Amino acid sequence: MSGNVILSDKVFSPQEYLELVTGKYFQMTTESDAKTIKDIFKQEKISYVYDYALNDIITLLNGCKSVVLVCLFDPETGEHVYRWYEVPDNAIANFDML
Repeated sequence: MSGNVILSDKVFSPQEYLELVTGKYFQMTTESDAKTIKDIFKQEKISYVYDYALNDIITLLNGCKSVVLVCLFDPETGEHVYRWYEVPDNAIANFDML
């Protein structure tokens, strides 16, 4: 898909994002949500999906990516952080249904 698109006005949990991208349910671990997402993509042989800081909107818009906002837990800081996650072309239809 060409162009830059924010696919939903919803903020997704890591679990929801993974289910919509992979079509599978995964048990989230107690480690970093970002690391868990990366590990699951590796396990599922999904090419690396880029993620962007919430305030990195210029890079995001210049990159012509389809993205959604995901709320992640950072165990090092004990806080939730928001990041834009790319949606692979083959999973875009799953987000369109929402």
